[in-house]
Amino acid sequence: MNLREGGDGNPGISLSLFGPAQKLDTELYDGIALNFSLPFKLGSRSLKDYAQEKINKDKEMPDLIIIEKDLEEITVGDLKGYTYTVSGLGTFQYLFLQSQFKTDNFVEISNLTSDPTNQGFAQIVEQVLASFKFLE
Repeated sequence: MNLREGGDGNPGISLSLFGPAQKLDTELYDGIALNFSLPFKLGSRSLKDYAQEKINKDKEMPDLIIIEKDLEEITVGDLKGYTYTVSGLGTFQYLFLQSQFKTDNFVEISNLTSDPTNQGFAQIVEQVLASFKFLE
């Protein structure tokens, strides 16, 4: 697995592991890809409002992005938050989690994992997400 600074212009950390069918220099179609934002504050907005804004932007591109699962509340490990799932050039899950220590600290996680060769990547991602914690 490789840890690196986020490459999309937003500060963050990416965690990836390529599967056996993945070819170099192509979009991910076999492997684990998790992108974690750095913790951020929302000011007066709620986490639900922030997540709803994100899904609304995706809904504005129906030719490119299909909402597979609408916004819903989730619990990941000890953390509360929201998630939704889209499909386009793959199926992507977006998670928005709130710190258990500072209720004004949040993180956004995108899960771009794909497992066509049945390597058990979904189970690994579940374990990674369940172990995710904010540090005080």
